[in-house]
Amino acid sequence: MNQDSEFEPLIGLEIHAQLQTKSKLFCSCSTSAIYQRDIAPNEHICPVCVGLPGILPRPINRKAVLLAVRAAYSLNSDIQTVSKFERKNYFYPDLPKGYQISQYRDPFAHRGWLEFELNGKIVRCDLIRIHIEEDAGKHITAGSNINIDFNRSGVPLIEIVTEPQFHSDLAAVAFLVELRRVLIHLDVCKGNMEMGNFRFDVNVSIRPIGSQNPGTRTEIKNLNSFSHLSLATKAEIDRQINDRRTGIPIKPVTLRWDEDEGNVIEMREKEGASDYRFIQEPDLLELHIDREINEEAINDLPELPLIRQKSYEGYKISPSQISQLLDERFIADYFDETVRVSKMPPPVVAKWFVNHVLKLLETAANDGAVDSLKLTPSFFADILSLVEQKKITNKSAIEVIEKILETGLNPIDIVKNQNLWSHDDNKEVEAIISTILQKEENKELIKRYQAGNVEVINILMGQVMKATKNLVGGNLARKILENFLKKA
Repeated sequence: MNQDSEFEPLIGLEIHAQLQTKSKLFCSCSTSAIYQRDIAPNEHICPVCVGLPGILPRPINRKAVLLAVRAAYSLNSDIQTVSKFERKNYFYPDLPKGYQISQYRDPFAHRGWLEFELNGKIVRCDLIRIHIEEDAGKHITAGSNINIDFNRSGVPLIEIVTEPQFHSDLAAVAFLVELRRVLIHLDVCKGNMEMGNFRFDVNVSIRPIGSQNPGTRTEIKNLNSFSHLSLATKAEIDRQINDRRTGIPIKPVTLRWDEDEGNVIEMREKEGASDYRFIQEPDLLELHIDREINEEAINDLPELPLIRQKSYEGYKISPSQISQLLDERFIADYFDETVRVSKMPPPVVAKWFVNHVLKLLETAANDGAVDSLKLTPSFFADILSLVEQKKITNKSAIEVIEKILETGLNPIDIVKNQNLWSHDDNKEVEAIISTILQKEENKELIKRYQAGNVEVINILMGQVMKATKNLVGGNLARKILENFLKKA
């Protein structure tokens, strides 16, 4: 992006977050297709969600309303007691009834804000509104054909609209990272961008620095990747600055990001509210959000990611580890519980967790088996304690983890059954190393080491660890080996 001293960009976001409900917004069809890849196209559809003539929507999904209110409350929005649904009229192949049930003039939540970290500082972005709407179908390209899968049609989502307060793609991405974490920690949205659970449109304009008047706004549609948002936004800002300087008028258009071309491509002229011909939905009553719904929605709210981040920073955990811990709520919960039951320093827990447990949790989550994971935080804490006391080696600890996943036995029983106790007798280790160094094939390695080629010690270390079956700590073995080599 041009580091321009004449113009500044104004960037606003429209975020679509699918709500974690079992059924769709106005019918009882399953939403499983938005989480699972093995669902056949058009398997979970009915006359309501594909808009057959004469079919009426069922009363709104109460769980969707609860999740929407939960999100709006945590985003500091003003939740309206009464709001209305409208028909957003447009013709597109994935919208068979010719309109989308949404909210525009009277959304359930106004205003709001979210704080996020940018360049080491906490900044804030203001929201315009949050509204509930149904999702459309999905295009599937098959060669020269375009097929439509309506499994996603009617899935409940919230659209979160920000003020155009970002002046760089980095700021927009930082906000989205935090917003995604918030919605995941609230159990409002799964946040899987590849599956389309969390996606966004980007509004871009430029104006002369110092001016208070925004320029003509364009919109980049349907991004589901932070890297694509960054690339597309940079490309559009550069295009607008170049057009402005060469006297080419900037038109209000809708764009898409073409990954192959590495550029934004114009799709159509940008629609305004009047183009959608919003009318109040005649087949639905007003949405009433009473005290009972509010209280149920905000019951048992978790600690939000930014608060947890401050706690982790107090632990002296590295920023990259903090980022990985905060990506999913169940990951942060597992880590917190391990710290609680363990006597190990949090940085030690974090290092082991990120290196050896994180992938296990992610795999279990993909398989829907987090709750049945046999490696409990208590077992993990016991393993760390055994390592810290030098009763087992790092290598043995990994073997214990694998056995727990297989059998569910506790760590002590596995160490006893597999005889994985560390060799803590220096004389035993010294005897093994002495035998190795007396081998005829190693005499040349000893000479090379003494001549200054210290790297050959790694070859000898490999023999030592093999002979001890990795039941001796690497640091101890290396120290004893170095002492032997100096005396040889």
